[in-house]
Amino acid sequence: MAMYSDRSQAGAALVAPLRAALDGIERPLLLGIPMGGMVVASAVADALRQPLGLIQTDPVIRAAKRGTFKSLGMYLADMPHVQERVVVVFDDGLHDDLEVHRTLLALKRRGAERLVFAAPALRNATAEMHASVVDAVICPHRVDDLDAVSLFEDVAPPSAAMVRALLLGEPLEDAPAVDSGAEDEAGAAPMLYQDMLVPMDFRDAAMRAFREARRMQQIGGGRITLLYIARPDAKPDAGKDRLEKLIAAEGADRISAEIRHGEPAEQILALVQQGDVDLVVMGTHGRAGLQKAVFGSVAEQVIRKSLAPVMVIR
Repeated sequence: MAMYSDRSQAGAALVAPLRAALDGIERPLLLGIPMGGMVVASAVADALRQPLGLIQTDPVIRAAKRGTFKSLGMYLADMPHVQERVVVVFDDGLHDDLEVHRTLLALKRRGAERLVFAAPALRNATAEMHASVVDAVICPHRVDDLDAVSLFEDVAPPSAAMVRALLLGEPLEDAPAVDSGAEDEAGAAPMLYQDMLVPMDFRDAAMRAFREARRMQQIGGGRITLLYIARPDAKPDAGKDRLEKLIAAEGADRISAEIRHGEPAEQILALVQQGDVDLVVMGTHGRAGLQKAVFGSVAEQVIRKSLAPVMVIR
């Protein structure tokens, strides 16, 4: 049995927790992710008597470029002004996890005072990933696996015309449920992270993290930076030979290396702070005792303080 009859009911389930989370905030910025997230967001916007906006993800931008939205009179501006604003981003729980994550990261980097992500249901792993970027995740149902059939009785996503109607406050029943001539986005290759950072000490855990980064790179492109962190008293080129051999063995021209000296967490965070990292991919050794304590300290510092999302590979 599905959790909700449709996306409007799913949005209604978010009203109470969001009303509490936004108590005392006069002008929250409510943004829906097309397509399904707009219907979810609309139910909340109506209940809270707040205006509703649209947030772009990469598929939305591609759709706009080929005319899917322009043909309906929708104007997609650049990323909205969020500096010093409380921002709530809505999804229906079915959008590509990495695309949503990149969007949340972009909002965070643009100076949102507080960033909240709301969805009627999420995979546990997805909720944990988004929690590394946002200030709060509002989600009534967290499950190990999720698909449209288990989430909604009415699984059909809203059309671009329906999204336009929501933005303009027009009746949904007057909008066509199917877009004429619109290209299906479901088969489009996901736009993954463009700048991935992999701390590299050449042990098994780091190599597993590197393989995962390479897998994402092969699917969606992007660049990988291997970060070797040497002891403060090590030679300036410590690790250089091994890094060069690893990159050469991969035969890839979008992998680079950087060598830094100092404390691991401090150096990782410093590189992220420069603003050129979309995702940190780290390995965990999964061991007990001192090694676990040391790695846990590094990982915890990076996860808690990083401006970029952190993916930990076991």
